[in-house]
Amino acid sequence: NVYYSLYNATGWGNDAYVTYVSGSQNSLDASMTDGLIQTVHEFSQRHIIVLCVNARCDWNLRLYPRLIVMHVRATAATQLLPPEYWKWLAMIVSRVRTGVQLDSSMM
Repeated sequence: NVYYSLYNATGWGNDAYVTYVSGSQNSLDASMTDGLIQTVHEFSQRHIIVLCVNARCDWNLRLYPRLIVMHVRATAATQLLPPEYWKWLAMIVSRVRTGVQLDSSMM
């Protein structure tokens, strides 16, 4: 299980890349996130954690063996928050000691 390859018995992982995506799987953000996941898998040995906000994220975990996908549902109030909120939330819920925050648009 990919989750247990990153996280230890305390529920914390050592280091990983962290990002978030919102919207549909066919959106531009999801497409850029897919490219980011591919890049991390090609050029790094670290895990990448993707927080999916109101999105159905169903990347092929066999193709991306170091991908960890977490899902959250935004409420009407939180949908009005700026994107930085989701970046912070992704870093907090990822539970890694050293998280490198990436934006999908950094590609």
